[in-house]
Amino acid sequence: MTSENFKLISGTNVRLLRSAPNIVLGYLVFLTVPYVYLDVYAYDNDAAYWLLGLITWGATYILFLKLMKVGGYLENGQGGGLGTYFVLGLGIGILVVLGLIGFAFPGLYLLMRWLPAYSRAIATNDGVNSSMWWSWRQTEKFQWVLGRAMIGPLFCYAAAIAVIIHYQFVYYPEGERSIPYELFSSVFTNFLINLATVWLTILGISAYDLVSDEQSAGLQS
Repeated sequence: MTSENFKLISGTNVRLLRSAPNIVLGYLVFLTVPYVYLDVYAYDNDAAYWLLGLITWGATYILFLKLMKVGGYLENGQGGGLGTYFVLGLGIGILVVLGLIGFAFPGLYLLMRWLPAYSRAIATNDGVNSSMWWSWRQTEKFQWVLGRAMIGPLFCYAAAIAVIIHYQFVYYPEGERSIPYELFSSVFTNFLINLATVWLTILGISAYDLVSDEQSAGLQS
């Protein structure tokens, strides 16, 4: 039942959020503030953006690992580590981006089917390929509920992209800078992007919980 599964995955989302509110809030503030500063006052500093990108990746891994621990998914020990997370993210990321470039839907579909792969790789010793195949098999019955659950974070990304498009093609060509507008657009955009990242991270763990539950095998999405 789609509605029952959606309640299960939403409940897990809330449980994870409540179990680590300080980590989530710290992630949002820690990453939003420096990006806003660069966007407004150092937008031509490419090296700083690259460095901050690496920091963002590391912070996202720490956030993911913390949520896995407080959620009780690593009680039997941690399987994969930083290297596994990196290779898995690289492999999934490339395929998803290629899908998005070709046409948006294939990329989003691949992202949905591989949402639980990260948790599987970290919680077990399956490795990258096995975790991706496992995720693909396990999410077969839950495509509708996972697609529905992804609407929230995808809406955040879409809203952020809309502001970026307005900035690049409407505001920027006019040539006159407006610090208040740049500050607002940067805060709005970066906060939504980081919020969507947190949301998808939590959703990936919740999806892993859902498809790993033996009782859910009898439920249809």
